[in-house]
Amino acid sequence: NNSTRMNAWFGFFHGDYREGYKWWNLLILVRRLLLACFISLLYNSKALQVMGIYTVLSLDVALSLALKPAIKASDNIAEAVAVSVLLLNYEVSRQDWTKGGGDVIEVILSCINISVVLGFFWLMTHAVFRKYLGVLRSCMRRRYRS
Repeated sequence: NNSTRMNAWFGFFHGDYREGYKWWNLLILVRRLLLACFISLLYNSKALQVMGIYTVLSLDVALSLALKPAIKASDNIAEAVAVSVLLLNYEVSRQDWTKGGGDVIEVILSCINISVVLGFFWLMTHAVFRKYLGVLRSCMRRRYRS
């Protein structure tokens, strides 16, 4: 079957999205392309570059929260958080910290970034750990019953 073969090859591309939002990964690729274009092609026009980057990232957060394209609600929230933190990092990197305060901001931003990474790690692994913890518990119960 052609549909089965296509899913085997390209299923990862639309696998975790609700029906009607299988195109969401394409939108993410367009976002990346637009960001690359704004950063590289509008290098001499900082105002247009900043406006383009803010527009793309803000629209991405708004669409993620409004449309909720992922099957799991936590994935929708994770996408919005990731793009929001990217926006925060971009804004902080644009500021002139030569007059002071940069060290404190750097520590705060590092804590935020580490927290987000740990949160994403937990989102990706907690279901697996819970599954294996349940298997381990059932094995232990059987062992003590014997």
